[in-house]
Amino acid sequence: MATPMNVVHDFPGAVSMSFLRYAVLSAVVALLLRRVFGWNSVTLKNQKRKPATAPSLIPFISHTIAIASGGEKLFSTFKQYCGLTSPIRFRMLGQDLILLSASDIRKTVHNPHVFTDNKLRARFISNVFGIPQAAADVVGVDNSGSAIRPTPGSNVAPDRRIVRMQQETAFDFLQSKDGISTFLDKFVGFLEQEIATKKIGEEWKEFDDFFDFVRKTSSTAVMNAVCGPRLMQRCPKFVDAFWTFDENVHLLHIQLPKFFIPKAYEARQVCLDALKEWKRNAIETTKGNTYTKEDRWDETWGLQVMRTRNGLYDRFKEYHSDAARAGSDLGIVWASNDNLIPAAFWLVQALVKSPELRDRCLVEINEARLPAVDGDGLPRFDTEILIKQPLLQSAYHEVLRTQVTSFIARDVEQDFVLGDHLLPKGSYALTVPWVENHNKERWESRPGATGHPVEEFWPERFLVPKKDGEGAEFSLKGLEGSFFPFGMGHHICPGRHFATRAILNLVATLVTAFEFEPVEKESWKDPGQNPQTFGYTPFRPTKKLPFRVRKAV
Repeated sequence: MATPMNVVHDFPGAVSMSFLRYAVLSAVVALLLRRVFGWNSVTLKNQKRKPATAPSLIPFISHTIAIASGGEKLFSTFKQYCGLTSPIRFRMLGQDLILLSASDIRKTVHNPHVFTDNKLRARFISNVFGIPQAAADVVGVDNSGSAIRPTPGSNVAPDRRIVRMQQETAFDFLQSKDGISTFLDKFVGFLEQEIATKKIGEEWKEFDDFFDFVRKTSSTAVMNAVCGPRLMQRCPKFVDAFWTFDENVHLLHIQLPKFFIPKAYEARQVCLDALKEWKRNAIETTKGNTYTKEDRWDETWGLQVMRTRNGLYDRFKEYHSDAARAGSDLGIVWASNDNLIPAAFWLVQALVKSPELRDRCLVEINEARLPAVDGDGLPRFDTEILIKQPLLQSAYHEVLRTQVTSFIARDVEQDFVLGDHLLPKGSYALTVPWVENHNKERWESRPGATGHPVEEFWPERFLVPKKDGEGAEFSLKGLEGSFFPFGMGHHICPGRHFATRAILNLVATLVTAFEFEPVEKESWKDPGQNPQTFGYTPFRPTKKLPFRVRKAV
């Protein structure tokens, strides 16, 4: 291999060595100046319009390391920009990332041909869910969007609009009253079964960790509701493997080699192998069966959406492999659990920690309680009444405000002027909802918020006085365009209505049927926020929360 010195010696012509060295050095310095400071006459005008650059110790290197590292470094990088009013640029090796405020990111929704996510999505599903590259590329080249009408300028054929088809199969089911009702009924039924296995009676029973208790209990119920019970009957270790996989999503996303995170790759493989076997069994068992729209759930396929998604992938040859189908199914299982379960934990934890808040919420919960029926193992609730209880809704939304961390990211496909700033082609546009949710000016000015800093979990933050002066009501007024825990635009979470109902049902069931007591009250006072999955899922507690539980008297 030729070194730079070899190249210089081999260069023909009567040019002195000192001049060559000077020329090379000058070129390198000029290139660095242009890259770091944008000093060239052609782009100087545009350079002034680009967003201000976030400070860093080493240009390009510091931001790249912080953002690629994830976890605490990623969290620390962004949390200092709470209250952001203008875009700010993070200079990384190969690509700039531009952090936008909530008001700015909403403007991008109306320009889907400029701000796209198909390539980002393809990279994510390939790296994280192990979907083969050929299958991921079908998503990567689909720039037609998820709306009914293709994005302007898209030339994707109608029968190749996979993102729209995926959206339709999810929305058709999860946005319908019957679909939500079916999902919720199955979830509550499996939740009863799972709690029964804990053998909680009238005597106190101690457990090591409240988060682990809520996570395993509720995620088992969700997974059985989504896929039917046969998945975990065939693979009892699926739940544990899934949460190990979930904790390592960022490291899989950046393609950290298996040598460094063997447990993450092994856990993902356990999940994929189980899903492959489950699907093969479902296809074989139901071969020749005729289904109608009214067949919303069965033990073999679980939710109707799992069966219709399988039919959807029959249209794409790239998805004919077991690996592609299993990776896609893992994506659905992940989306069904990754936000719902931690959010449910934080809400029930808040009620257990504060007897005063629990008692106030119990008054509302009991308004939605249904009369007991023979055979009921746990209390049942009228969900439509439950979701209208003001304090319960406010506390739930305060959990979303303080704990949800998922990013909203887009590729910038062409230069775009946003107010006084130029977002250059080839950069990333990013909004961090957690940052927006900690804007002091916005959140500390809510009615009655004096004395309740933005860092505090204050369950009444979403309550406002009723017009007649009698009591308070839940309200999002004044937060339009700045509070979006479920995403926005056509990419808004299709399962948000189910998630809200499932979380409130889970919380209502647990605090009504059982008495919980913290064992180590100090750890319960401040469980901490583990940023390991920051940008993807809600925080997890940093500490174990020992507790004891018994049936409610």
